[in-house]
Amino acid sequence: MNIVSGTYHLFSQKRFRPHRLCGALYLTQFLIAILSEFSPSLQALTHPYIHITLPANGFLQAIIACRTFTFLPDTKGAVQGYFSDKRTMSYDFVLENVYFSGLLLFQALYYYHRELFTTFPIVEVILVFLPYYTIRPFFPKTSFRQSLNKSYGGEVSDKNKFFIYANLYIVKVFYLPGKHISGYYINYLLYTNTFPASYDGTMRLLFLLAGWGTTIAVFLHTLKFKNYLSARMAMVLYTGSFPLFYATYASLYKLVLMQPLIATMCAVGMAVNFMPVYIQVLYQCFACLTLTT
Repeated sequence: MNIVSGTYHLFSQKRFRPHRLCGALYLTQFLIAILSEFSPSLQALTHPYIHITLPANGFLQAIIACRTFTFLPDTKGAVQGYFSDKRTMSYDFVLENVYFSGLLLFQALYYYHRELFTTFPIVEVILVFLPYYTIRPFFPKTSFRQSLNKSYGGEVSDKNKFFIYANLYIVKVFYLPGKHISGYYINYLLYTNTFPASYDGTMRLLFLLAGWGTTIAVFLHTLKFKNYLSARMAMVLYTGSFPLFYATYASLYKLVLMQPLIATMCAVGMAVNFMPVYIQVLYQCFACLTLTT
């Protein structure tokens, strides 16, 4: 099956049609967003709309997936399934993705239309400082560790065990800076209105990378499940985006020098992340009070 016929077969079937069409639209938007970075005329035509509608579609796609794939196993967060080469992902992981895609939509709206949230300060504070403690509990929290534990059925084949385990730890290491730099740090800067307009290109790149790591990542799993991609290739395409994240974070060094307080609060927040939840909540409340005054 060649690329053209395979793509047509993947998106043209009647079963799960809303999900397929929404996915096809997302991939089209994603491609346009990438091409616009190399074409000033296309960027003038699509910016900033493409970077708002893209996460909006990703959020919608995640909701449609939850309403469509209700037959997936509900493991109460015990099994993720994304890193397995023996099974498909769990329903818990699909539902969990609604939360993370929602964070991306919020940040895009907050970046381009902050006035939507400053009108409602309580909502703004919750979404900037406390999303992991107010909204996150309503969604499953899947475990990378338990997903690959032999006590849950041995989800990894022997031939891919070392490769997948290695990539799993790469993901685990990345999760912390991803949460606190792409999330808290950027949102702190937006909250204090100290994010320079000159960094708009960097922000667009972060939006694209976040979309790849959230919505495209699920699509890669679909391609793996349908044997369009091998388990190793799907994993490399996912974790291969992490060096780009790190390079983008490094490009923010001037902002660190310009706003040392915000950078310090973000760094301390990473350390606090290993402490009990109530301390994390108190710290985010402290951050809110500090950055508000």
